[in-house]
Amino acid sequence: MMQFLKKRAVRLLLLSLSGLLIVLCGTSSAADRKTLTVAIEPVYAPFEFKAADGSLQGFDVDVMRAIGAAAGFQVRFQSIAFDGMIPALQVGNVDAAVGAMTITPQRAEAISFSRPYFKAGLAIATPKGAPSLATLEALQGKKVAVQIGTTGAEAVKRIANVNVRTFNAAVLALQELNNGNVDAVVSDAPVMLYAIKTGNLKDVEVNSALLSEEFYGIPTPPNSPNLSLINQGLTIILENGTYETLYRKWFNAQPPQLPSVAPGIPQSSQQTALGSGTVMLNALPSLIKGALVTLQLTLLSGILGLVGGIVARSCPFVFHQASPLGCQSLH
Repeated sequence: MMQFLKKRAVRLLLLSLSGLLIVLCGTSSAADRKTLTVAIEPVYAPFEFKAADGSLQGFDVDVMRAIGAAAGFQVRFQSIAFDGMIPALQVGNVDAAVGAMTITPQRAEAISFSRPYFKAGLAIATPKGAPSLATLEALQGKKVAVQIGTTGAEAVKRIANVNVRTFNAAVLALQELNNGNVDAVVSDAPVMLYAIKTGNLKDVEVNSALLSEEFYGIPTPPNSPNLSLINQGLTIILENGTYETLYRKWFNAQPPQLPSVAPGIPQSSQQTALGSGTVMLNALPSLIKGALVTLQLTLLSGILGLVGGIVARSCPFVFHQASPLGCQSLH
């Protein structure tokens, strides 16, 4: 009877220790997954917009979630107007932003950017059948619609004698063009092509000649410790085929090659690479957590070994043979 109770107690102890090990490891793993608050203005299809049911969707949304999955963090989107994103990043109200934001020298002085995740270019949209407008200079004396806060709007401002009309979304500017109220729209080519297709704007066309070559990046607060994590996840999805799958989903085309840094922008401004000391500093919390898990495993292994030794000493036949008096093999 004593041998039976001893076996029962040992089994219960082993099960309890195993359950404790699972709980400790699971808790540590969950704690490692941080959540980043990402600013977004869902009015810029196909990059970010709302579906009929109100859910967020778009190329940027998919890319940001894929980056989080690859780098081990969760994403919580927060709605902020595009022209309010940089101020929000500068004061640290959000951890990052997605908004098809072009990496420019001026912006790179105020905030930090990830490596480029999209190659785009400005183009001019005009009514079908109208005289071609292939350059910005050709817009002189014209009524031109742009989206507030975009590089297209900045480019048009530099042209003399242009009547500029601003809108909160590219599709609204294109609708104004389709209605005959402006002569042209300057915006990103992929955005306008998607808006024309989905908005059934049959009287509008986009000039195939791009006015510029530009790259989008994911902005963060200056020198943010989360930037290396975002770059890590972005690099992973660029290399494992996830990025190409998402690009084909939204643009039905082969994605272009992307540089590790945007041309014309100092690498230090984009923060694509961190010094070894900074990397170690950023990784210190995870290293400490890993060390604690190792200590937990070592402690539990010692306890299990001690229990096993006690069992073997108390029941010498347990690992060799069964005894008719009660000491039997454990299974």
